[in-house]
Amino acid sequence: MYRQWLAMVVSLFLCAASLAGCGSDVGGGAALLATSYITATPSSGIINSDVATWINYSSGAKSTKWTGWTTTPAADVVNLTVQSSAYTASSGSNSTAPLPVRIDSATVTFSTADSASRAIPTQYQSIGTNIPSAGSVVVPIEMVSQNLKQWLGTYLDNTSTYYRYNATITLNLIEIGTGKTGAVSTALRVNIADYIDK
Repeated sequence: MYRQWLAMVVSLFLCAASLAGCGSDVGGGAALLATSYITATPSSGIINSDVATWINYSSGAKSTKWTGWTTTPAADVVNLTVQSSAYTASSGSNSTAPLPVRIDSATVTFSTADSASRAIPTQYQSIGTNIPSAGSVVVPIEMVSQNLKQWLGTYLDNTSTYYRYNATITLNLIEIGTGKTGAVSTALRVNIADYIDK
């Protein structure tokens, strides 16, 4: 009985290891497709997002303190460099050029970094950009939209409160020619506040 149980446990472990090794998403900013190895690297590891620009009533210039009226700054964007290179699971290398890959869409998820930060719903973006064979593209990802700033501004305007998040960007991929799908993720920190304008 013990041997049967041990054999079952070993079998399950080997099966799980096999699936983990052959899956599309390998974590750490990399993904494996049928012929392609895809990596994604953000232009910055930290985004400091300001939810409001304060304007002086009389001069119309930026105010260096929380007085006057506010406008909503532009959305905060991070550029992802997405690189394709050849890969085969059997040898770890491939002399044949990888097939092109389409970046279909992106999701941005926010995990609060402390108890004071307010939960943010997952953000979705359509991309539709192709990565050429063994090439790279730069993909702009909107991290904190103006709509999100306006919503968070109702809690953050004229305060010294910071909302802090660990954000994950996930690109949904499809290899052109094989139809193999996968996802590549990368992480960064996002701090959101009503910063004093300089």
